[in-house]
Amino acid sequence: MADWYGLRSDVEWMIRRVSWAELEELEDYERMKVESCEQSIFTTIKARGSISFNGCDPPDEIDPIRLYYCFTDADSKRVKEPVATFLAEASNPAFSSLEGGTTRESGTVDCYSLLKVLSDASLKRPLTVPAGTNAVAYAVAAVESFGLRTNNPDKSSYLLSSDHTFEATDSHLDMVNWLLDAAGFASATTDALGTVQIVKYVEPTERPVSWVFDNGDRSIMYPKVSTESDWRSIPNVYTAIYQTDEESLAVTVRNVDQNSKASLPNRGWRENSLTEAVSELAGDTVQKRLANLEAMAKKNLAGKSAEVEYVKLSCAYVPVKLNDAVRVEYSDRRWSGSVTGIRTSGDAAGKTDLEARRFVRHDLRVEVESQIVYQKGVV
Repeated sequence: MADWYGLRSDVEWMIRRVSWAELEELEDYERMKVESCEQSIFTTIKARGSISFNGCDPPDEIDPIRLYYCFTDADSKRVKEPVATFLAEASNPAFSSLEGGTTRESGTVDCYSLLKVLSDASLKRPLTVPAGTNAVAYAVAAVESFGLRTNNPDKSSYLLSSDHTFEATDSHLDMVNWLLDAAGFASATTDALGTVQIVKYVEPTERPVSWVFDNGDRSIMYPKVSTESDWRSIPNVYTAIYQTDEESLAVTVRNVDQNSKASLPNRGWRENSLTEAVSELAGDTVQKRLANLEAMAKKNLAGKSAEVEYVKLSCAYVPVKLNDAVRVEYSDRRWSGSVTGIRTSGDAAGKTDLEARRFVRHDLRVEVESQIVYQKGVV
């Protein structure tokens, strides 16, 4: 196992061409430099980056490229760690002449995760996924139909309870992520080798800690850690609406818990409201559906009323991934959360800015208002 916390020597970045069809590694690109690699759970395609080239042709835009971070660790072990597999789109190169009548090219290359293949492709016409469809299996088939590989995800027995129609302007990635969310899975990501990851959503507090960052004798952290909280902007009133041709149901849940900073009493009864439509609702009677909608609304308010604390730190590169659980021990401060953002520079240390978040959840005391707004045939 590589020693990521000790001294590093002979550090280099490698950029390698990968065949599109088989994702087999081909030749290395020379005279190119990694500028940055960025990942965020809040973006649709999750990862992007930038490289520059000088005195060579830009990379082939048909085949992906793979970035490696390489070094020799304190135990003299040579480490070659894949960082990302990207699609490459070169900007218009600049040309300069050299003695002897030759020219050389220089410029930058924008890099995108392989999910861009799905996000760039619209459905082109409305598509209805019928009730009874296995949501995860359908999503996997959609991903693989574009020649992308998946991680052979755990089988899910979740079946759509009603038809769902996507608009012609929706992308294939929009469709895939909606289906995964309906089945309780996280949105699609890619790993460092470009494989699309489809996994069940796990609460951050239930994920095992993957990395510990501290400022001890073998620290790889840069000085300074900052934190922030968004409790002023989170909703304290949540309304869920379920509407079909047969009925319309609405549930409003209010956070009145004195232990929650965002609650109505603690905010001087100032409302920060959020209303969402629900398209999937179980229950074979209107009363059962209303009860399920109420339970869903309570759960959603608890999640959306959770105070979110963010911690930001910088460190030398380590192969941390989005959604990894990490722990930070900085002097007398202790903090843990899941990674939401990673930005790595192309310098020798691979300086990486990390952002992680943790949810401060409460078993909220709430007030609930449920209503059957409309029911066909009932006056």
